Amino acid sequence: MAFNLARKPRTLEGGRAFTRPPEEELYLLVAASLFSGDAFYETDADRLARFRSLFARVAAREGGERFLEGLTRYAREVLLLRTTPTMLAAEALLQGLEGAERMAQSAWVRGDEHLEALAYVQSVGAKRTKRLCRAVAARLNTLTERQALRYAATGKGFSQRDALRLTHPQPASDTQAALFKFLTQGFAALGEDERARLPLISANRMAGQAISWEQLLSAEGSTPEVWERAVPLMGYMALLRNLRNLVTKGAGEATLLEAARRLSDPEAVAASKQLPYRFYSAYRALPEGTPPELIAALSKAMDHAADRLPPLEGRTLVLVDVSGSMVSPVAARSEVTRLQAACALGALLGRKPGSEVWAFASHHEQVLLPPGTPALIGTAHLEETYRRLGGGTYLASALQAALRRPFDRVVILTDEQAADDAWKVLERYLKRHGHSRAYVVNLAGYAPAATARHPRVHTVGGFSDRLLEWIVALERENVVDRIREYASA
Repeated sequence: MAFNLARKPRTLEGGRAFTRPPEEELYLLVAASLFSGDAFYETDADRLARFRSLFARVAAREGGERFLEGLTRYAREVLLLRTTPTMLAAEALLQGLEGAERMAQSAWVRGDEHLEALAYVQSVGAKRTKRLCRAVAARLNTLTERQALRYAATGKGFSQRDALRLTHPQPASDTQAALFKFLTQGFAALGEDERARLPLISANRMAGQAISWEQLLSAEGSTPEVWERAVPLMGYMALLRNLRNLVTKGAGEATLLEAARRLSDPEAVAASKQLPYRFYSAYRALPEGTPPELIAALSKAMDHAADRLPPLEGRTLVLVDVSGSMVSPVAARSEVTRLQAACALGALLGRKPGSEVWAFASHHEQVLLPPGTPALIGTAHLEETYRRLGGGTYLASALQAALRRPFDRVVILTDEQAADDAWKVLERYLKRHGHSRAYVVNLAGYAPAATARHPRVHTVGGFSDRLLEWIVALERENVVDRIREYASA
């Protein structure tokens, strides 16, 4: 008789768990992590070490490099993440993967993401490779005047000046040579001909013409009048994030109404590609006495985002994890929690016809969200359950209560760290209902899985409403194959 048996996998709450293939574990880690601060169960350092280990394991597997290239594009273009695609591209360049340059090109979209890559390489103690330097140089060759001004990164660990001096890109034109000279030597070093080639930079330096709302506030101070002048310089996300400032700093009624108009414009909402929880976090940040037009604008904006989602045929059960571990912030300097992100996605699904929504923690309850419930209100109703359902994560009992009748699909929004055997209940249900599928939306990226591999169970990760599009797509193929499709042919 054997006594010293292998340990069975357990969740971080001690419940029954399952291991994932490295591709799936890396995907969930990338999709649900901003790598900025500790998570509830895992430090940032441990998470980074797991990322690097998983990257190396996946890269060594058959088809791994194609998967990593697809994952980089998917994380940047679909999930709209910046940090993790940059990390993926940097690791690919360090390890010399075949598609590394393509990964860098798809990841380094904003004017400072190549600088983040340099900082990442330094932070993990790796040496800068020639391929990394060539890729950074290639990105510098595409830098625009506006990007050079907005993302100079002076005073940070790596500035554009540092990147130029480390990688020595060759300017492709006289204009680019003038731009590089400005970044390395400053505006005073430019001759008249060089200044003429850089009209935006010259106007900014000589006439004090601000190119961004940040520059305007820095130069002229945080007064009501300056905030009003800053609004036209703000993009959609900046306007959303600064809504509280506009109210508290005393911006006038006309400015606030213009902000409300821009925020609630359906085309602007679609173009902004905001994550659903951002509307809710902007709403929660507003002070008492906020004009009702602004609150109505946020509600309309979130509903416009919800209306873009594809319809889900049949009946859908939605379970939202409101346990204590979900209250950890999505990033170190963020006030947004994984709980709020889960509630926002749950509200988007819950307003669809044929949806039934439950919240679970130590206890569980059904949350009534009639079809068409404003997504902002639905999110608030779901978040309120956190205060009365306890801090534990008992998914199995919630499934037992909610699965009293058949559904076409079950969607579970969670960090997967259940304290009980959720798979036993879900597996039994799937056996009884051969048409039904289950989708686990992982919002934390921890290693232990609450469900086993099954042809009708799919796990996806992240905070984006685009995940809900995948629910439709994944009824035809699995997530790893779907991500590989994003790689260049």
